[in-house]
Amino acid sequence: MSAEEFLRQRREDLIGPASHQTAAILDNLLAHGLVCREEAEAVLAVKISSDAVRHLVTLVGLKGEEAARIVLMTLHRQKLIDLPEELYPEKLERGWDEVDSNLSSGALAILQRNRPRIVENLDELEELADHLVAEDVLTMEDRERITLTCLSRQQKVRNLLDTIHAKGEAAGEVFLKFVNISEVVTQGHWQNTVEKFKEKLCKHHEAATRCIRTYSNQEALELDSIFVEPCLQTITSDREEGGPVTLPELLPPSEVAKGRNVVIVSGDAGSGKSTLLLKLIRDWALKTSYGTFDMLFFFRCSDLSLLDCKVSLHELLFDRCCCPDIRRDLVIQRILKRPQSVLLCFDALDEFRQLLGENTPVCASHDCQVSVATLLVNLLQGTLLRETTKVVTTRFPVDLQPLFSSTVARTVVVAGFTPEGVLTYQKHFPQNDDDGRRAALDLLTSSPQIRGLCQLPIYSWIIAKSHSCIRAAELDNSSSCKSTLTTTEVLLSLVQVFLQHNMTTTKARCRVALFDEAKPAIWRLGKLALAGLVNEDSSFREKDLNNCEIEESDLALGFVSKSRSSVGCDIDEIFSFLHTTLQTFLAALFLTTFHSALTLLEHFPNYQRPSFPFKFFLCGRVNAHLQKRSQLSESKKSNLKVLSHFLSGLMSKHNEKLIATMAGSCHSLNKNRKTLVRHLQRSMRLLFHNLAASIGCRPSDMASSTDHLTDDFLWVTSCAFEFGEESVAKQLAKDIPIRHMKLHHMSLPPGTCTHLAYVLVHLPGRVELRLDNNFIGDLGIDQLLPCIDKFTELRLSSNHITDLGARMLVSGILKYDIATFLGLFKNKLTDAVADDLAHLVSRSKTLEYLMIGENNFTASGGTIIANALKHNTHLKVIGLWGNSVGDEGAIAFAKVLEENNTLERLRLCENNLQDEDAQVLADALENNTGLWNLWLNNNNITLIGAKALISALKKNTTLTQLVLRSNAIPTDDYYEILESDRRID
Repeated sequence: MSAEEFLRQRREDLIGPASHQTAAILDNLLAHGLVCREEAEAVLAVKISSDAVRHLVTLVGLKGEEAARIVLMTLHRQKLIDLPEELYPEKLERGWDEVDSNLSSGALAILQRNRPRIVENLDELEELADHLVAEDVLTMEDRERITLTCLSRQQKVRNLLDTIHAKGEAAGEVFLKFVNISEVVTQGHWQNTVEKFKEKLCKHHEAATRCIRTYSNQEALELDSIFVEPCLQTITSDREEGGPVTLPELLPPSEVAKGRNVVIVSGDAGSGKSTLLLKLIRDWALKTSYGTFDMLFFFRCSDLSLLDCKVSLHELLFDRCCCPDIRRDLVIQRILKRPQSVLLCFDALDEFRQLLGENTPVCASHDCQVSVATLLVNLLQGTLLRETTKVVTTRFPVDLQPLFSSTVARTVVVAGFTPEGVLTYQKHFPQNDDDGRRAALDLLTSSPQIRGLCQLPIYSWIIAKSHSCIRAAELDNSSSCKSTLTTTEVLLSLVQVFLQHNMTTTKARCRVALFDEAKPAIWRLGKLALAGLVNEDSSFREKDLNNCEIEESDLALGFVSKSRSSVGCDIDEIFSFLHTTLQTFLAALFLTTFHSALTLLEHFPNYQRPSFPFKFFLCGRVNAHLQKRSQLSESKKSNLKVLSHFLSGLMSKHNEKLIATMAGSCHSLNKNRKTLVRHLQRSMRLLFHNLAASIGCRPSDMASSTDHLTDDFLWVTSCAFEFGEESVAKQLAKDIPIRHMKLHHMSLPPGTCTHLAYVLVHLPGRVELRLDNNFIGDLGIDQLLPCIDKFTELRLSSNHITDLGARMLVSGILKYDIATFLGLFKNKLTDAVADDLAHLVSRSKTLEYLMIGENNFTASGGTIIANALKHNTHLKVIGLWGNSVGDEGAIAFAKVLEENNTLERLRLCENNLQDEDAQVLADALENNTGLWNLWLNNNNITLIGAKALISALKKNTTLTQLVLRSNAIPTDDYYEILESDRRID
């Protein structure tokens, strides 16, 4: 079989392998004089790579056997095709290095004859281009076009050679004056290929992460100057906190990972996940962290979701991130040989709109072309590059667990800034002058609510850019008797700043006039934003913009910007909104001013179209009469929750003038508002109707239910807060039938407490509130104070609460004195708050449980709290485990037990107690008649201390449990102790 016949028969099979070698094939054909420049340019002018290859194969078919042989040899040397036996490489080599001797010997002929090897080996192009500019061969425009950073080295060399050829023989002679053509042609082709690529990869990531986008296309923020590390918390499989980590510790050590290699970074939209990942990449590129990895590849999943073609692993790595200048095959071989030295980073996997399913085909070959979804699943499941570490950011880690449970090493929650981090961000925000920074800080310090909101980095950025508009809105709220500032108001202020900065022709001064003037642009952008939310898209192609009639002036406003130029798969440009929060708000603004009430409801996450007369729908018997809506993905449900959150805020009375002006009718706004109120009330009733059905009872019988509430409940309260009508909040509170509100392990920020308090302050009765294992902190406590009189129990463990928050809590509890249980264990309390807690113990007539374990109390704090118990006749349980009260603390509690017979349970485990402490406690137990349980496990008590306690038990008949396990007692002796008295554990 001849090369020409093979090429003709395998034409379609060669499309894929040849799609990235079109330029290299043309280089060789030009060198052998088999095609002219016009023919080569015609092939390269075809934008779709597959069509370009077909054009090339057709052209080669007209050129004969030698041209076909050169095509096959080019692909074979790149190891992209296997050849049949009759076409062994040595047969194809004939004529490979032979050039037509009839070519003239001029400079341009020399360059054309050696073009393939010049493209492969020529380096230091910037320096060469500078010499050619100095010799007037190139202009500065030529130089900038040739050395574009987005081009590979080969593309730059080809551009240079084409420019020299266009400028004529004299330009070629000057080129050869600076380039030793013999040395370039004869030097080793593949020397240090992998090392050069690693260096290029570092430079690529360093340049790509130097700046991050901000609110207009003309401005950028340097990542190093703006980055403030957020609070990072590891989460175990059962949603318990595993402990804090820092960015350099994000990836677990191999002994902890135990062969698992996927790290999931989760958090709410705007919590700083993407910026954190960019900082990780930058630290690697600058060699300040993660030095164990030789290569790092970064992908935005929203961009990958636009790829509707099949790709192989090396195409994903090189065409979607950074491409080797030469010998891709050697680089991929190194990756396959040392996968443990490669780090893959996938940002916003929840924005990948293609289906990631359990029935994904297996793909174990690096050169097998499959869909991007199949490639992602096989990478994350370990079928491909099993030992490679992968970092994935997502809003919904639960969605990934079924697919990747066997490969997930760690889940880390990004909880946003600490309170100190919020202030640090504002102090160092580079685009504000001193007055601007001072004004932003004043706004933060004057409003705990805004400080709580700013723990999400996206809102810290908004405050930094829009503080003057927000301050004006605050003053307006004050004058209109509206005491709270909503996130809707914050986003309106941001949009106002956008418009003021970028509408150069506007004469509008007030917000209403400004928005009305920009109404056409806002509608077009809102239409695009809404289409993206409905389709779960955050990246758009040019055709998407055209479908929404987006104009250049709309893009100039800065809401949407070009994400980057894409390589491969026929995508030219990708556009995206600056943040998904901004996209959602613009969609809400479009819906509010352009659609009917029914259309608005269709964009609520719990909307179900009634299959019966609408009048009957209002009676409250809703569940049995609704058509089931198709199941929403977590991503779409979350988007709709945020969208409806903003819809509620925009339809509030406070924004009536703005929305009525943009909508052109106040009547439709009033109708929409009434529809919204009815829907929120139905939503609250339906929520508890479904909860009651799940446990087999009626909503009216749920007072004693202890089932966990869902985030749908929090969503309703947030919508009510944004809507801002007290009558609505009162009605919603009236429809809450339960008295045990469990909202723990939900990673809730301080702002959630603002929404909760807005509704719970109107509860007709009292409830037990359980908010353990969240991130509410001191700011959340401050927001809960208005409804503190509604809580008989407050469980707030693992919430990053400090002494300040505890003081506020104690003051609020004593004001009403109805709380029977206060749980503050595993927070950040110290001896400084011991006096306040002692005051609570001595003054409260209702408090029965005080749980303050795993804090930072020492002997001083323990003694103060113990002394407060001497005359207390109400407290039954105190938990001080995991502190360091030591000898003095133990002595103080022993004295309490001699006088106090009300205390029933005392937990002093993990407090560094010794035998002496056991002895004084034993002496106290001999005369105590109230204590039931005494926990002393995980201390340093030996057999001596244990015997003293056993002796005390002979006289004490009321103690039912003494816990001594995990002390310094020999195993055999411990078992003897257990047998001596069944009360010992």
